[in-house]
Amino acid sequence: MQNRILLATFALAITLMTLGCVTGSHPKPAVRERLPLKSLTVDLGAEKAFGGVFVSEADDRVEEFAFQVKRGDVWRPFLKGSALGENFLAHFPPLTARYVRLNITKAKGVPTILEFQVLEPKTAKKKGE
Repeated sequence: MQNRILLATFALAITLMTLGCVTGSHPKPAVRERLPLKSLTVDLGAEKAFGGVFVSEADDRVEEFAFQVKRGDVWRPFLKGSALGENFLAHFPPLTARYVRLNITKAKGVPTILEFQVLEPKTAKKKGE
């Protein structure tokens, strides 16, 4: 059984340098203004359990990143890595949070994130299912 997507946000060609100020669709986003941001944040609307993330990146520019959850006013990392690429998928023990962030800490140029999904926890299958 595949995990359902809790929330897909910032789908379709978002340049991290322009987060929050982008309109348009893949493959050529229209940029209104540039801001020095390097993260994408998903607001799940309420505290929800999740157990995976999916990211699709164009051009393989991300060299270091961390996925984080917000606890009070502090962002806490729960997964770090060195490359995202076209089909980054990670599953992990369920976490609960309202805000989930992809924080890019090192990149070659300006990364373009095509899709960022927060996934429901995997469900355990009973024997024979």
